[in-house]
Amino acid sequence: MSTVNQAPPVAPYIQDIHLQPQSLARLLDAGLPRDVRTLLKSAGQFDRVVMTGMGSSLFALHPTFLRLAEAGLPVWNIETSELLGGARSLITANTLLWVTSQSGQTPEVLALLDSLPVTPEVVFGVTNDASSPMASSCHHVLELHSGDEKTVSTRSYLNTLAASALAVGAILDQPEDQELAGAPDKLSEWLQDWPAHLAHIDSLLPPATTFILGRGASLAATRTGSLIIKEASGTPVEGMSVAAFRHGPLEMAGPDLSVLLLAGAPSEHRLNEDMRDDLTHHGARVAWIDTSSGPDGIRMPDLRGDIARPIAEFLPFEALSVVLAHRRGREPGSFTKIGKVSSRL
Repeated sequence: MSTVNQAPPVAPYIQDIHLQPQSLARLLDAGLPRDVRTLLKSAGQFDRVVMTGMGSSLFALHPTFLRLAEAGLPVWNIETSELLGGARSLITANTLLWVTSQSGQTPEVLALLDSLPVTPEVVFGVTNDASSPMASSCHHVLELHSGDEKTVSTRSYLNTLAASALAVGAILDQPEDQELAGAPDKLSEWLQDWPAHLAHIDSLLPPATTFILGRGASLAATRTGSLIIKEASGTPVEGMSVAAFRHGPLEMAGPDLSVLLLAGAPSEHRLNEDMRDDLTHHGARVAWIDTSSGPDGIRMPDLRGDIARPIAEFLPFEALSVVLAHRRGREPGSFTKIGKVSSRL
């Protein structure tokens, strides 16, 4: 059979990126199971909420952690490996233990559930596999409905953000359905311009030391963006809070430094703009990421609400990971040394 003029195969990672709107819509259509909604409405009866996960599963919980903390709930958001060590005593008999593992097979999560220092009153699990070992150890499970994800976390991360927003909405009696309902269409609109986004980002960022900076809820995309760029392209990049960057790394500012800076919530713009101005003054290249941007910025999907914004903030980093993989001559999202799910602690 002739292969003349046939398009090259699309990398599974890129296929997953383009399936994100569909997967998100499926989660939103499913909503919260009745038992999960009932549990979450009683969250204030526990002496604490301990949220935990590893990697992007943990990072996706950060916006939820901030909202619960702002509402006055005693809440922790902590890496599961720490709960296996010195932080074990955070878990009490009257704890709502909220564990997130997109695969349901994260070894640290399974080790924690097998060796809890005390038996918490309720273990609430968020996972893409309701038949997984983790799910079988939970009292209540919220399924992500992400579909069969092939490589680096894409659909499962976005759905973890959305599922967590739905969950905290039930806790605070603030339904999030309306703001999230339009998110799949906004993501689809942005992805329709995928080649243009890749070309723009490629022209915008030279080979240079790169940081991703954000604050508040934007730290979810900051940290996960840094993680998936390393995974999907093998390129070193560091994600930090804007405030932490000012405490030392700002000394690196100069022509060899590129910074991707998330605009964040309107209340955070002034502080983030101050950092942009300082970096530019010292000769660094800054790409401002917002729903609209000039020629030196990166446009993200047009989701402006506090609940949906973290979902939109992630897509430019997926595009950047593809650009950087192509620069290094590798297939975006392909694993050569590890697998999608870690098998060791």
